[in-house]
Amino acid sequence: MKWGQHESLFSLWTTARDNRAYWLVLAFALIVHILLAGFLPAAEDELYYWSWSKNPSLSYFDHPPMIAWWIFIATRLFGDSLLAVRLPGVFLHLFLFLWMMQASKNRIILYFLLLTPLSIFGAVFMTPDIPLIFFWVLYLIWVIRLEELFSEKERPRLRTWAEGGLILGLGLLSKYTMALAPMVLGIFLVSTRSIKKWGVGFLGHLLLALVLFTPVIWFNIQHHYEPLLFQWNHTRIPVSPNFIFTYLAGQIALLGALPFLLTPWIAINFRELLSGYQTRVLTFFFLIPLVFFLFKSSHSYLEMNWGLVTYLSFWPLASHFYAQSRGPARKLGFIGFAFTVPLLISLVLTIHLSFLQFSS
Repeated sequence: MKWGQHESLFSLWTTARDNRAYWLVLAFALIVHILLAGFLPAAEDELYYWSWSKNPSLSYFDHPPMIAWWIFIATRLFGDSLLAVRLPGVFLHLFLFLWMMQASKNRIILYFLLLTPLSIFGAVFMTPDIPLIFFWVLYLIWVIRLEELFSEKERPRLRTWAEGGLILGLGLLSKYTMALAPMVLGIFLVSTRSIKKWGVGFLGHLLLALVLFTPVIWFNIQHHYEPLLFQWNHTRIPVSPNFIFTYLAGQIALLGALPFLLTPWIAINFRELLSGYQTRVLTFFFLIPLVFFLFKSSHSYLEMNWGLVTYLSFWPLASHFYAQSRGPARKLGFIGFAFTVPLLISLVLTIHLSFLQFSS
């Protein structure tokens, strides 16, 4: 089926039925996450960020301040408890899968994704990746809207660029990884549009983001740029070229092999994916971060969570693979095979936690 082809009445009815089932699954996942948030012991990092929230600051040595600000607000609203600390992550998970439902052609792959360790357990632990993912998705939504305006021969207004700058600035206050997003956007715009149509607005949105980022800049000035230098040096720890395989193994353990198995399919269908404004944006925002993090892992140390923003664009793209290709049974088997490792890990962890619960 071609991108943008109109669905039949039967297809629309099937989609509505699938949406109801998906909502029920998400509601169940929300309940499970709330229970896990109250059951699982606190990780050291969570206690560290929780202590930050007791003393709100412009920034902190390890990370920008958004994680502490979110915990501060959550504990003021829901009480000073571990469950309250973790609730922003729980609700972000719900938001993320609702967005992916809207952006995807179907829900099949999302059901598998919901069963990965990253989805079941990752949503529970409160880390700087939680606000980062939230603002990265908002930025993606904004870029898709921006590209829709360009596709309709409309020039984005100042307000549109300001919205992007606001989102980017808040993302930078969450984690420095957000700086990759405007780089991808710049490459995307250079590749698809004349600079006369977007240059001034792009620079304006960067300037607004920089203004919002000034608390971190001022904090670094006060501390002789030691926080930024610490993070910079942390990303430059040399490793053997073989580390790329360790990095790949970690990604596969967290969320499966599908992003890597389908990359050739994306390359083959590159022209067709560029024919729609949404898939055009998603393709760039998947492939460029993917190449960046894979290249970086070939010579510098990466923690397994650093590249998570890469895959936010991938899952809606992967739904086109399932919708386009023939042979649903074979496709389902292929997708199931790609998720084998994370599903087994989730099963083992669930059994282990159940044993601990019943033995205590």
